[in-house]
Amino acid sequence: MSQDGQRVAFVATTIDERKHAYRSAIWVIPATGGEATCFTSAAANAHSPAWSPDGRWLAFVSDREGEPLGKDASREQKNSKGKPQIWLMPGDGGEAHQLTWMPHGVSQPHWSPDSQYILFSATVAPLDEETEDGKALPKVRVIDRLFYKLDGVGFIHDRRQHIFLVKAAGGEPQQLTSGDWDDRDPAWSPDGSHIAFASSRGEDRWSLPCFDLYTLGIENGSAGELARITDGTLSCSSPSWSPDGNAIAFYGALRLHSVSHNELYTIAAGARLGEARGLSHEFEGSCGDWTNSDTTDEQLMPEPAWSRDGKTLYILASQRGATRVYAVPSEGAGKQPPTITPGNVDVLDCSMDASHSTMLLLIEDATHVAEIYACSLDAPDSLRRLTSFNDALFNELKLSSPEHISYAGYEGWPMDGWILKPPDFDATKKYPLIVQIHGGPNTQYGYGFLHEMQMLAANGYVVLYTNPRGSIGYGHDFALAVRGAWAEKDSLDILAGVDAVIAKGYIDEQ
Repeated sequence: MSQDGQRVAFVATTIDERKHAYRSAIWVIPATGGEATCFTSAAANAHSPAWSPDGRWLAFVSDREGEPLGKDASREQKNSKGKPQIWLMPGDGGEAHQLTWMPHGVSQPHWSPDSQYILFSATVAPLDEETEDGKALPKVRVIDRLFYKLDGVGFIHDRRQHIFLVKAAGGEPQQLTSGDWDDRDPAWSPDGSHIAFASSRGEDRWSLPCFDLYTLGIENGSAGELARITDGTLSCSSPSWSPDGNAIAFYGALRLHSVSHNELYTIAAGARLGEARGLSHEFEGSCGDWTNSDTTDEQLMPEPAWSRDGKTLYILASQRGATRVYAVPSEGAGKQPPTITPGNVDVLDCSMDASHSTMLLLIEDATHVAEIYACSLDAPDSLRRLTSFNDALFNELKLSSPEHISYAGYEGWPMDGWILKPPDFDATKKYPLIVQIHGGPNTQYGYGFLHEMQMLAANGYVVLYTNPRGSIGYGHDFALAVRGAWAEKDSLDILAGVDAVIAKGYIDEQ
């Protein structure tokens, strides 16, 4: 949301049927609802919109062609062509201009509170060797570490993620962090004098990554004093400064046996190798969106959002098949914190406005793909839908709503499952059964939109999907139960679900 609370910038993705490709563009809609306007061209993908605090500019990341480079352009600038770069567009629309020419692209633009600088993340790596005519030479890779490649990214053994700062008026970006490690999740302090970020700098970081929190002073656009504030017992992410700048909230997972179970913590901004205070240990949910959906491959972990008075933290967390936004008091969540997004939903993303009074939410459920909503924190029941991009399509479709079942898994453990039946289901008939098993194993099935399963149901199948032990959303011990025993008791949990569905009498056992 823009600083004045009047406009919402978001990304809408469509399909280019001719080229069999996805196209993403930045759209803007009034915060009160109404007609949305496309701000960027469909010719190139654009994402990560960020309003400047003074409202003059909208920054975004795009892989568009870019402005022509002169004959004196550096090799790094030439290599930036076709890579995601930061662009600036006037806040009221108009022509965008390119701000960065990083050879490996950029991500995560964050405006300084005074609108003078933009913080961003970028890969630092050697450029590929080229022939005289600019073609890449074959490359031999020598791998000497376990952690060398990532899904959707590729080889990372010789690539490092670091944090940069660039003037909004233009100029050469300043590299703020460096070293043989990765730095990520930068966040400005309210007064713009420091940033917080996460970095994995331990000696064993390439076999057991563990991200500590650091703060870095920013003085006249340059790096100042660096301080590590956490003690290495947690792998930290998504730092968020309190409104008064005295504390930092973040998500943390145990350094060992974390099983992706993330909890909410706070720590004093001035701490040095300090012990963080846990706020959600009793809560079985895991911070972040861990609910499976096949219309997006992103499982986001937006930073905790502080209330105006600093007494409440709003977090995205996954619990028993749903992902919701929960309000966690500063004294702790207890076993079940209140939610501002009740119901069987999957909240994919959320963000707070500058006044800490309104939250924007990206919500889908089992029969609807994601749309944007707004919620006043002074009246949490006032959830307002802002977009309706998919209504026309979904009004033409006949979809099935999943039926939740509870059953006893192996050794009597309580389990959750969902049955998706054909739209014209007749209980007197017999149907073939398809069992879907989620990966991870530390994710969860539930109330995310699953196009594949709707297609199967529409073609006459009954579909069963379950959350066996090892799944997220049922507490740390439940997720840890498959460590060293993957596909043993959890497979029996799934088969117990099959037996429970067969017992209903409408499955063709042949």
